[in-house]
Amino acid sequence: VYVLTGPLYERVLQPLPMPNGRERHRVPSAYWKVIATADGRLSAFIFDQETPRDANYCDMRVSLEEVELRTNLTLFPRLEERQFASLDAALGCPSEPNT
Repeated sequence: VYVLTGPLYERVLQPLPMPNGRERHRVPSAYWKVIATADGRLSAFIFDQETPRDANYCDMRVSLEEVELRTNLTLFPRLEERQFASLDAALGCPSEPNT
């Protein structure tokens, strides 16, 4: 299993002090996560900073292309064939991701 994750800085949020420190840090507006398996299954998610803790993670599904577009990254660049089967059912998410 491969898990890739990182921040998105698509809008400016108020900087916050670090816990137990005086330094302030930039707050990401969202986080993205891509989960892939060696057999070619994949699911992608984007979690906005305002996402409630009790939100269903399945509702945050997006396409790999959306993650790549919003992060300006090319994930899995060495794969010539970019056809992935869905990992959604194995993660407990029915149906297709949001686009």
